[in-house]
Amino acid sequence: MIIDRISWPKARRRAATSSAECKDRLGVRARSAFRRFNGYMKNMIEAIADAKLRRMQRELELHGIRFDRSSDSWVTGQSTATECGE
Repeated sequence: MIIDRISWPKARRRAATSSAECKDRLGVRARSAFRRFNGYMKNMIEAIADAKLRRMQRELELHGIRFDRSSDSWVTGQSTATECGE
């Protein structure tokens, strides 16, 4: 009985420390969840921007304007102007 009474405050201290550790773990979990969500949103925004850029380039190509990656400039097709009779 005496040993149980002596060891009881230590167990109580351990429980208090573990609740602080639980709060720390909860903060770590919340931060990691926020980072995962943030990464997911960044990837989603990047995918939307890439799709929009591809759509714009495809539409410009339909109008005879294309992006020349070797010279890093926009090139218009001169043959389309002569075909229209201008």
